[in-house]
Amino acid sequence: MDGRCCVSSIMLCLCLPALAFAQAADQTTVCWRARPKPQCSAFVLTDAGIYDRLVKATPEERSIAAVLDYGLMLNVTPHDAVGASFFVSIETNAAVGPAVRYRRWFDSNASLDLALGVPTNGRQTGVFGLVKVNPTDWFGVAVRPKLIQGYDYTNCTTFPCAPVTRIRFGATAGFELSGPPAVAASLAGLLAFVIAIAAAGGAND
Repeated sequence: MDGRCCVSSIMLCLCLPALAFAQAADQTTVCWRARPKPQCSAFVLTDAGIYDRLVKATPEERSIAAVLDYGLMLNVTPHDAVGASFFVSIETNAAVGPAVRYRRWFDSNASLDLALGVPTNGRQTGVFGLVKVNPTDWFGVAVRPKLIQGYDYTNCTTFPCAPVTRIRFGATAGFELSGPPAVAASLAGLLAFVIAIAAAGGAND
């Protein structure tokens, strides 16, 4: 995984809430702490999660994955919110891309999130999903399924072997922090990642 690309992607994610706030502040009541209408017309989405592998899409996939997901949601009714986010999934291969999202509010804290995203960084091709239950505004339990395109070189009858396109299913389950705890976790993770990259570079000198 290209460390510089990953750091740049994470930095972009960290800047998204500020950009979204600046664009929407003059039109709606934007909240940093997610709430339905009438408390908030819109809210900034800040999620950071740790996941364990349920189903491996490829044999080389690691068991643990980390996800950052930042964006903006609009409360279209007292019970429904729609919006978009930008996600970074850090696993065997980093996946970066946009997602469309829906939230169903059960009360002022509890909610259900659904999302569908597409990686755009070229490392993986496919569709990434999200189903997350939020008992509070700062914590949620989630499953992230995905369908990715891969290649097999089995049953070769000619040389060189022609790859066969396969659609593979994978899934992870874990928990996410939202709001200020997620921002703090994102910054701590970014700092640890930068230190690890710097230490690896020093060791190779």
